[in-house]
Amino acid sequence: MLGRFVTVSLLSLLVFNALPAWSAVGPSAALTPGFTYDPATRANQSNGLVLSVERMLQSRWIAADLAVSVPEDAAPPSIAQRLSILRDLNDFAHITIGGLAAAAEGAANEQELSGQLNGLLERWSFKVAGALSNLLDHPTVSSQGWFTISRFGPLADRDGALLVRAASGDPALQDRVLKILIELAPNGETDADNIDLLARRDVLRTDEHAASRRK
Repeated sequence: MLGRFVTVSLLSLLVFNALPAWSAVGPSAALTPGFTYDPATRANQSNGLVLSVERMLQSRWIAADLAVSVPEDAAPPSIAQRLSILRDLNDFAHITIGGLAAAAEGAANEQELSGQLNGLLERWSFKVAGALSNLLDHPTVSSQGWFTISRFGPLADRDGALLVRAASGDPALQDRVLKILIELAPNGETDADNIDLLARRDVLRTDEHAASRRK
């Protein structure tokens, strides 16, 4: 009970800090498409919470310059730094959304809020996949198709693999990267653990599909 109270308190503070930016543009300008605001309904109250969190994540995305294209002449350290920033923000997004989902357990509108949070997570996954794909297509990276250890360092290699695993909105990207990593691993240009990390996603996807069929 205490743990949930702390979680709710922290997340409430987080969302409260995000509300001014959301209110300044009005809820209809937030990032969830097809949403019409009606404060009389509880559905819109929970949707408003999700919208404010999404708006906050978008603000952090812009503040981290992730909306700005990487210059074509960017050196490997600049690419690695962008990758690290993207991973940190992705971790923050998953912790925030997961915390809200845990705090909503047992609430009267738990199912409704859970659906909205799943939608937010799916949109976020597409966003991360797009940013990651742009980095992989960058001239500094595209020759080998990956953030190789010899050029970008082991941290970039690991950050990239974790982001690819999180980019569930783009299975084609995940499959393409997995094939590249399998080719690079024998030369020591990627950690072999990354291959296991991406290969396991298929098992997780199968388990999730089976669980959804049981519901």
